Amino acid sequence: MSTSATICNIALGHIGVTRLIASLTQTTTEAVQCNLYFETARDAVLADYAWPFATAYTALGLVAEEPSDDWLYSYRYPSDCIRVRRIVTGMGRLDTNPPAFSIGQDAQGRLIYTDQPDATIEYTVRVSDPGRFDSLFSEAMSWRMAAFLAPSLGRVQGAQNTALQMYERTLAQARSTAANEAQAAPQPESEFVRARD
Repeated sequence: MSTSATICNIALGHIGVTRLIASLTQTTTEAVQCNLYFETARDAVLADYAWPFATAYTALGLVAEEPSDDWLYSYRYPSDCIRVRRIVTGMGRLDTNPPAFSIGQDAQGRLIYTDQPDATIEYTVRVSDPGRFDSLFSEAMSWRMAAFLAPSLGRVQGAQNTALQMYERTLAQARSTAANEAQAAPQPESEFVRARD
C-alpha cells in the first residue's frame, strides 16, 4: 500500500537524494519540497491517463438550456472531477460519433457545454488517498514528482529529463496493463454494412 511519504521517498531516490522523509509535514527541505508538489503531481498524473481505479460515471446537473448560440445545454462540472473523458450515450463505447462537449465556467464554477440532453459522463475522479493508488500509478507519480523535485534537489545530471522519460514509459505500461484487464466491446458494423442489411 502506497503512502505519500513512500512515493516521495522513491521520487527522491530517482534524483539521487538519499535523505528520506517520514511525512509531508516535516520541516526538512526534502519534505517541504515534496509537500509543495505532491497534490499538483497527483492531479497531473490522474489527468494524463484514464486510470481504471479512478474512473467513475455520473449524471450531470443541468445549469441552463441554450446557454449560448453554440450549445443546447450547460451542466455543472463535478467537484471531484480531474478530467472529463467522454459523454456517455445509449450506444456506450460502440458509439462511433460521441457527443461533442466543451469546458467553460460561470460565476459558480466550471461548466460542461454539450448538445446532449440528460448528459452522463465518464470521468477521472480526484483520488486523494494514496492507499487507493494502484502500483503503476504510484510508480508514475514517483517519476512525475522526481521531475518536479529535480531542479531544486536533484543530485544527478539530467535527472529531470530522465524522470520525464520514465514517466512517459510508465504511462505506456499502464495503458498496456489496463488493456489486458478489460474486455473490448465488438467493433460496430460500418454504416454501409448496416444499410446493406
